[in-house]
Amino acid sequence: MCGRYVSTTGPEELAAAYAVDDIVVDEPLPARWNVAPTQPVYVVAARRRPEVRRQLGTMRWGLVPPWAESASVGSRMINARAETVATKRAFRSALLHRRCIVPADGFWEWQAAPEGKRPHAIRRSGGGPLAFAGVWEVWRDPAGGPPLRTVAILTTRANGALEPVHHRMPVVLDEAAVAVWLDPAVNDPRRLLPLLEPSPDDGWEAWPVGSAVNAVANDGPGLLERVEPPTRSEPPDALFAPPGG
Repeated sequence: MCGRYVSTTGPEELAAAYAVDDIVVDEPLPARWNVAPTQPVYVVAARRRPEVRRQLGTMRWGLVPPWAESASVGSRMINARAETVATKRAFRSALLHRRCIVPADGFWEWQAAPEGKRPHAIRRSGGGPLAFAGVWEVWRDPAGGPPLRTVAILTTRANGALEPVHHRMPVVLDEAAVAVWLDPAVNDPRRLLPLLEPSPDDGWEAWPVGSAVNAVANDGPGLLERVEPPTRSEPPDALFAPPGG
C-alpha cells in the first residue's frame, strides 16, 4: 500500500516538470515529509478543454465516491489496487474518465520485523520526482456546501528491489506512461491497465528510519535520517560449566 509519502516540491516546479498548462492553487502547500491521508495534496489532472491540457491543483487524499453517504469513507479509500481498479464500483468510472498523477519525492513503507513494523524511506536513487498514478472523484454533500474533490493512489505488487521491505508499492509512471495516463481520449482499460505494472528494479534505494514517522504530527527532513535497527546480541557465555563438565 501507500499510506505516507514525501512532497517537498512547489507548484511552479511541478508545473514545469509535468508540462502543466494551468495552476489552480489558492495557497501553495508547505513542504511536507510525512503526507498522510485526508490531507490536501498536489494533483496533476487531464482536462478536456482545448486551451488547457493539464491542470495542477489540490485534492483531499482519500477518494469519496459520488454515491457515498458521507465523506468519511475517504479515509478507507486512500489506495486503489491495480488488480481491481477496473472492476471495483468506487474506482472503475474514475479509471476511464478521471485519472491524474500525484507528484512525490519519496514514500514510506513498514517492514514486518520480530520487534514490530520497522519504517523505511524509499526513493529514486539520489532523489528525483515520482509520478504516482491516481484516480479522482467529485463528491457533493447532500446537506449542501462546495463539492469535494478527492484522490486515491494506485498500488501494485512490489518490484524485486522493494519487495524485501513491503509486498506492495505505489504505481510510479515514467514519462511515456504519464502521457497515456493523462490523455483524456484514452478510455480503454486494455491500454490503461498495462501501465500499472511495478517499476523496474534498478534505480531505487530504501533504508530504515526512526519511529518518529509513525506519528502524523511529526514532520521535517530529519525523518529521512537513517536509523539502523538494533542487532540481536549473541547469548552470553555460560557463567558456570554444565554438571559433570
